[in-house]
Amino acid sequence: MKKIIFVCFVGLFFISLLYSEPEISFSEKSFDFGEVLATNGKLHHKFIFTNVGDEPLEIMKVTSS
Repeated sequence: MKKIIFVCFVGLFFISLLYSEPEISFSEKSFDFGEVLATNGKLHHKFIFTNVGDEPLEIMKVTSS
């Protein structure tokens, strides 16, 4: 009986590992500065994101448009 419980526990553990993954959530996905003139200087905006998944989130590359 103990072996069956142990095997079930190990099986559930490995199944939970298969379904755990990082997942990113953004507070906003785009931002429009509107009309920008060269005399305005540098513009800044922060995008806030959170890892809502079960595993660490690794960001390898970021590009802007």
